[in-house]
Amino acid sequence: MTRVRFRPRPSVKVPFAIRLLKNSPMAIFGVVIIALNVLLAVFAPSLSPFDPYGMDLGNRLFAPGATHLFGTDQLGRDILSRVIWGSRISFEIGAVVVILSVVIGVSLGLVAGYAGGWVDETLMRITDIFLAFPALVLAIFIEGAIGPGLTNAILAIAVVSWPTYARLVRGSAMSIKENEFIEAAHAVGEGKIRIIFGHIFPNLLSPITVQSTLDMGGAVLTAAGLSFIGFGVQPPTAEWGAMVSNGRDFIAFAWWMTAFPGLAIFLFVLGFNLLGDWLNDYLNPRLRGVE
Repeated sequence: MTRVRFRPRPSVKVPFAIRLLKNSPMAIFGVVIIALNVLLAVFAPSLSPFDPYGMDLGNRLFAPGATHLFGTDQLGRDILSRVIWGSRISFEIGAVVVILSVVIGVSLGLVAGYAGGWVDETLMRITDIFLAFPALVLAIFIEGAIGPGLTNAILAIAVVSWPTYARLVRGSAMSIKENEFIEAAHAVGEGKIRIIFGHIFPNLLSPITVQSTLDMGGAVLTAAGLSFIGFGVQPPTAEWGAMVSNGRDFIAFAWWMTAFPGLAIFLFVLGFNLLGDWLNDYLNPRLRGVE
């Protein structure tokens, strides 16, 4: 009689990212927050119940209610509509600041880490000068020199943000260039530019991605701080920091003018911080090695 041997059914391998998300409810919460902000930014004209810049002095300082869910400000403008449109400004600030910071910081860090010697010393001493000042203080100084406004605020924040990438990339590049595959690239006659951007840079994408995600929230928070003290985005632009500053004189009897844009800033920064922490776990090769 032939014996039938039953083989165990192979287990389905769940992707590491899905398992990590299932075990990280806060990461899911962060993704949801960012997704909602993206939807608000993209569909702001359709989602805004009122014109964010439309004034109605007959409805000034209305408390949150059925008509104005977030209330109105001292000029009768709908707070909800201005918060929704503020998401566009925040994404614009965060995205442009991160792009500029990555381009400047990564380029200088790669050159310093690969070249070494006096090139490394010169670039890193310049980086240290920028890192020696608190970021917000240096941004205020730059804003005071070039004047307030959205574009100038973006430039000021980018100037104080790039040294982080330069330091991060420089250290990693110095470690990677000692690997055997870099020596092999030298042996076959590949040029320095190809080695830097073809072999070293791809191995730095993970830490750069994590840092840029965290900097999205940091850039918006810095921009809000500049706007709050009058150096950043100027009224009547619907920017969250400027809205908080606008409402501080009415906070005793119109708390909603500062509470709702302040909550929007908090959630935006929280969402990107949670996503950045999750990306750090997901892109960490030591964690992926246990898969």
